[in-house]
Amino acid sequence: MIIQVRSLNRDKQRRHMKNLLACCQRAAADWDGTMEQQVIYEMTGYRFAASDAIVRRAESAIRSVGLEPEHSVTCGGSDANEFNEKGLSSVVLSVGFQDIHTNTESMPIDELNRITEVCVALMLAR
Repeated sequence: MIIQVRSLNRDKQRRHMKNLLACCQRAAADWDGTMEQQVIYEMTGYRFAASDAIVRRAESAIRSVGLEPEHSVTCGGSDANEFNEKGLSSVVLSVGFQDIHTNTESMPIDELNRITEVCVALMLAR
């Protein structure tokens, strides 16, 4: 079994992971079983202020194609988590999926074109 515990707060993440593992150990013991675990990966959360340069640049690119940026916070995992952990500031731009993470996930072609325009604006921005 693979379990992921995510949080924007590393201490909270570790506390919940420790509690989750303790609960699993107790459940295994209650059934006269055993459990082995190995924590092999910890995803580090990140957060930027609206005034940070990377956020302002993304907002500028989004506005340049006629959209209004919206900020949200998730505990999702992406390459941006890895990049930020290694010191390369990165944000995730939503791309207009419908029914994301389901068997019917799709992206309308207009949304794909729109995010392409945003990416071009990001590449050409100074």
